[in-house]
Amino acid sequence: MEQSPAPQQRVVDLDGVEIGAVDRIYLEAEGETLRSEPVGGEARFGIGYLQVGARVTGLGRTLYIPFSQITAVDAQGVHINVHKDAVENRDWDLRPPVLDEPQWQGA
Repeated sequence: MEQSPAPQQRVVDLDGVEIGAVDRIYLEAEGETLRSEPVGGEARFGIGYLQVGARVTGLGRTLYIPFSQITAVDAQGVHINVHKDAVENRDWDLRPPVLDEPQWQGA
């Protein structure tokens, strides 16, 4: 059974290596829910971002991972579609300006 991301849940890369833990979930108030639906063989989790504390990786920064990067959520954690080493090249440490607009809410 597919789950939805939850605060404090582990976030892992393609190999199951832990990147951090979910600190906060941002979703568009009028957007889709966090529940996933298989589309073209991949799970889709609506419109939003996971705020992830990257303390496990030693990156020492907060990451904002788009829902579009989530491939699955299960007992092992939230799986994203990149390797840990590639996270540094994604600019996910920059807070998306859209999160400051009124239609976004954090859980």
